[in-house]
Amino acid sequence: MNKKPTDKLIKLYQNTINNLLYNFEKKLKEGTAKNYEVYVMKGLLKAFMESKEIRGEIRHSLQEEYIKRKIEEWEKAKPLLSPKQQLIDFEKFTKIDSREIETIYSMFNDKINRAEKGIGRQVRGWFEKEQKAITNAANRATRDQLTSRFMGKSKEEAISDFVGGLRENIFFKLIDKNGNPLKMKIDSYASLSLNSMFQQARNTATINTIKQLESDLVIFSKHYWTCETCAKFAEGRVYSINKKNKDYPYLYETVPGFIQGYNSIHPNCKHRLSGYFETGRSKEEIEEIKKNSNKHEDNRRDKDKERYDIKQKLNIYNARKRALDIELDRFKGVKITDDNVETIQTLKLRLKNVKTVITDLNKRLKEL
Repeated sequence: MNKKPTDKLIKLYQNTINNLLYNFEKKLKEGTAKNYEVYVMKGLLKAFMESKEIRGEIRHSLQEEYIKRKIEEWEKAKPLLSPKQQLIDFEKFTKIDSREIETIYSMFNDKINRAEKGIGRQVRGWFEKEQKAITNAANRATRDQLTSRFMGKSKEEAISDFVGGLRENIFFKLIDKNGNPLKMKIDSYASLSLNSMFQQARNTATINTIKQLESDLVIFSKHYWTCETCAKFAEGRVYSINKKNKDYPYLYETVPGFIQGYNSIHPNCKHRLSGYFETGRSKEEIEEIKKNSNKHEDNRRDKDKERYDIKQKLNIYNARKRALDIELDRFKGVKITDDNVETIQTLKLRLKNVKTVITDLNKRLKEL
């Protein structure tokens, strides 16, 4: 079975970085004479060119997902539609649909391009710093230079530390909403951007379908354990996409993310919009939904808050596990020597501890 283009893109970045570092370390140990900065940058450039081809495939997937969502919305609303609405063909792209897809995809493409350039700058900066610290250390990785640099360590250990320094700099630097610096790996950033792009496409498809049906109400899905922002603004609340409807809050002046022009509350958000129709609902039910939709409070139970916190911790520890697995993979097929046995043992111990934490967190999650 062929992998989805989204999976292929994430895997491309993972394999590129891992193979690049593995080969970089291997050539240092062999003492191969070459310009290592050029070698690494060429490897990154090749992957980034391949990523552009995969992104072309992703664009088609985005169109398919958008149309799929429109048809789903139409099918769900079908029993409530007038004969005139029944005639609308939701299996075809309109000019509006094409424009929406282009906008969402362009935003995603720009983000990934910035990430790739950011990583290139990080790698160049690292080489400049290392070359200033020890003249041509990156290009002439001799035993004497590295040993003196790392205070008497063996060549094997010194090179391992040296490559570790490069690994720490193959990150895309971001600033969060509070102005704090963040470091994100390219595959993680691609995954985040892909999830966000597809969710925006689904929500946009819903909004455009509701407009075509000449309706104006949308409702957020419920997930019960979620972040504080979504607890206040999503979780079954109904919004109007028409400013004139005063019974419900106007989506684009109320909900974070949508206020900024994104059809999603925040990156990686799982809350999905669907069309909302009052037809067939009791008066009491309608009034209760209106009341809840106009009240933006965090009504999560303590148990649900704990579930969310545990899930966030699991994401962190699973990322640590993946990183340690990658580190240990470097030693597969490598002869175990006194130089690397201590490093391997340390990595295995850290991996064991991380796995224990993951098991405990999953156990707590099941108990809630």
